[in-house]
Amino acid sequence: MAFLPKPRVMIDDQEVKDWVFCTTFHPTTCTGKGLEDYLKP
Repeated sequence: MAFLPKPRVMIDDQEVKDWVFCTTFHPTTCTGKGLEDYLKP
């Protein structure tokens, strides 16, 4: 398992909360789940 580095600066013309296709998960909630589980609508 690997994790991406946390961004220090994000520049965008939208607030992150407005990114409808961006979801945040804490690693401890991912136990027993695969990528397919997160791609389902």
